[in-house]
Amino acid sequence: MSFKELNIKKEYRTLQNNIVRDFYIPVLNTSVFYKRAVGYFSSTAFDLFRRR
Repeated sequence: MSFKELNIKKEYRTLQNNIVRDFYIPVLNTSVFYKRAVGYFSSTAFDLFRRR
C-alpha cells in the first residue's frame, strides 16, 4: 500500500477519531523511514502502536 491509498484526514479530533488506529498505525506501517522533530514526545507511545 502507498501513502496515496491511505485515507488521511485533514484533522483528527479526540472525541471523534482514534488517532492511533486511524492515523499512526496505517502511516507507520506504510513507512519505510521515520524521522521526527518535536519539542516533547514520549517514545513509550510506540509501545501503544506496536501492540495493535
